[in-house]
Amino acid sequence: MLLTFSTACFSQSIEQEPVTFESERLPLHPIAGLEGYSFSVETPYKANNDALIEEAKAKFDTEVANYPNKVAESEVLHEKALAQYEEDVVKARENYKIQADEYDKLSAVEKIALKAKAPVLNLPSKPNYYKPQMPVYTAPNTSNIITFDPLVLAGSYLKLAGYNKATSGNIMVGKVILNEFQSEAPERKFTEKKVYNTTSKTYEMQKTYYYITKYNRPTYLILQVGNEILFEGMLESSLVQDSIKGATAPNMLTVERESVRQSIALANEYINSNYGYSQVSHTFDVEYVKNKKADYDDLESAKDLALASYKYFEGGKNKESLLKAIKVWEQTLQESDVESNKVRIDKKVTISILLNLINACMVTENPIDAEKYYLALKKINVPYRVELTLKSLESDIRELKSRVDAKI
Repeated sequence: MLLTFSTACFSQSIEQEPVTFESERLPLHPIAGLEGYSFSVETPYKANNDALIEEAKAKFDTEVANYPNKVAESEVLHEKALAQYEEDVVKARENYKIQADEYDKLSAVEKIALKAKAPVLNLPSKPNYYKPQMPVYTAPNTSNIITFDPLVLAGSYLKLAGYNKATSGNIMVGKVILNEFQSEAPERKFTEKKVYNTTSKTYEMQKTYYYITKYNRPTYLILQVGNEILFEGMLESSLVQDSIKGATAPNMLTVERESVRQSIALANEYINSNYGYSQVSHTFDVEYVKNKKADYDDLESAKDLALASYKYFEGGKNKESLLKAIKVWEQTLQESDVESNKVRIDKKVTISILLNLINACMVTENPIDAEKYYLALKKINVPYRVELTLKSLESDIRELKSRVDAKI
């Protein structure tokens, strides 16, 4: 009876509360004494359509200035056409007279025999004068022309998080050079699946067509502080092809335009990952035991403390309650017994606590403890949903350790 009561008392149901928030990410290569930044962008495109518009206006102005000459030329041509017309009339009458005389010389029998017809006088049409139309300005079609102002691009998409723009002092100077857009023709593909036909009462294979379009834009980056070159070369991420999947082939002009912003965003991410203090987004679950009989008040309290901290994290300024939650989880973890189903902190609860501790230690920039709890988690035969996250957790812990080790 006692055994039955104990088992029922600690029947655990693990719940998840999703959280999304931002925190400050440490740079991989912090720079001591850095005072600001100044970035520029170079693209294969013109800054604007001003030259094209000016060319169209200049052409219009030339046509307007030349209009009197064009009218005078048209009048001269008309006079020549009239003179030619008079000559053609004279020739037509002369030809007609010759043909009429020849026709009159024929006898009636000859006319019948030769099926001769009486000549007809055909006079040419008198030319009309049409004055040339006044020139009309036509704005150039710029819809198929890509333009980007380098100053606007740099100001909008390049920022070193944690610093302000500057023109002097110990600043980072950077230049992003965008090369020509590279793309492949959209490739038409299809998927097949069985669909039940209610009319024929049979399953039929149905094809669904889609398009895959691959593209990339090689991007060169130069970064330096004073005379020291921090980085100079092609960004590896820019050499990897992106792809677009859609029901129809995309407008490649739109894709090319968007790739400019994407390429600068990639460069900016590289800059901030290595040298900036940027805000990064986190999304994960806070795990807890459903506390029906008040057996898990401590874990429920830890959950509430963690959620309060994550909800108002403000880049790490509000982590006191999260540190309190960590202490509760660490204390509760001492009761863990993953081999027994009759204890309060059994295998399921232990896994949930370890996941909470790993995430919390990562957020509070404590990779040593995060790794400790990760190794403890790996020793347990975890469910498949947790197993899927192990590789990414290990990678995140390793990266955080590098950033914390580089901290100045």
